Amino acid sequence: MTARRHDRAPIATAHPSGSAQTAQSGFPIVGIGASAGGLEAFTVLFKSLLPDLGMAYVLVPHLDPQRESAISNILSRTTSMPVVQIENGMMLQPNHVYVIPPNCDLVLKGLCCHIGERDQARSVNATIDIFFCSLATEHGSNAIGIVLSGTASDGTPGLTVIKGEGREAEPLTESERAEKEKQIAQLKQELSATKEYLQSIIEMQEATNEELQSANEEIQSGNEELQSTNEELQTSKEELESANEELHTVNEEMQHRNDLLTQLNNDLTNLLNSVNLAMVMVSSDLSVRRFTPQATAILGLGSSDIGRPILRLKLRIDVRSLEQMMVEVIQQVQPRHSTVQDEDGRWFSLRITPYRTLDNRIDGVVLTVVDRHAVEDGGNGSGKSAKRKKAVKKTARRARH
Repeated sequence: MTARRHDRAPIATAHPSGSAQTAQSGFPIVGIGASAGGLEAFTVLFKSLLPDLGMAYVLVPHLDPQRESAISNILSRTTSMPVVQIENGMMLQPNHVYVIPPNCDLVLKGLCCHIGERDQARSVNATIDIFFCSLATEHGSNAIGIVLSGTASDGTPGLTVIKGEGREAEPLTESERAEKEKQIAQLKQELSATKEYLQSIIEMQEATNEELQSANEEIQSGNEELQSTNEELQTSKEELESANEELHTVNEEMQHRNDLLTQLNNDLTNLLNSVNLAMVMVSSDLSVRRFTPQATAILGLGSSDIGRPILRLKLRIDVRSLEQMMVEVIQQVQPRHSTVQDEDGRWFSLRITPYRTLDNRIDGVVLTVVDRHAVEDGGNGSGKSAKRKKAVKKTARRARH
């Protein structure tokens, strides 16, 4: 009997010769070939097979010649039948599973296993064919060949030999034929179930592969989007760094200007504090902008008056036409003079001049209030000198008379 996972055309090869009638065993021997990835197929098969069919199973997979095989240990956990790795001279027994060692060829002499090192000069791995030909030659109609998986041609010629030797076997008795047919039918049933199961696994694997492919494409697309986003972020980062550098430069310039303004403000404050004059700077809306310490004493201004309209403040001097004079100075850009008196009766000179900005705009007025008595006393020297001059003049007038 022969069975195969996928049909493949036989290849031309030399088959062993000899009669199967002199060495047949009393039980079927099943040779099972598989490629290097056939472990899963072996596992599925022996999970499904009954352990007492009276057959011997010889597994001939393509194994890595450089590594020890673990198939025996793995399959021993899937079936109650003994699973052993073949040693030279080992005798086959029914209801046993035998596994060929790595890098070896196997032939049978009756039920005795003969192992030889595989010919390395052989370009094609024909280990399965060699065993199948030996199995067919020695056991005739008791030989069963199965190839579970693989894509190469190893096993195809051997299956052909098993078929040929089966036709040359001696006729069986009715009871033997019935028993063999029963065993073969059971094996076919198990193989069919195994084939269906393997097919379902393949279909599931293909569906899983499609899902993985779709997921991989989505991940690839996501990676491309992330790469694009990362490039945009990198560009934005560079733009932000450039903007930050510009802001840093602007900030340095602003800091420099602030330092200059602070210095100018300090200079102006010290200048105003050192000038012994009552001066008030008034904005274009006629609100108090700044004043000297003397303006506090003469006009009665305080720090809370800054920003307030000067016309609403109660000044210590009487200037009835102050609003008109300030408006005229702003509009005509000409200074105005006036003599005013304070609450104590002292007389002062009031000078109102335009307030000019650096770009030559008129942005208010500057009020300057000067004590006339102080000016007369100190205009041409000290106060005492002026009194002496007046006394001399008075004495001279009397002498004339």
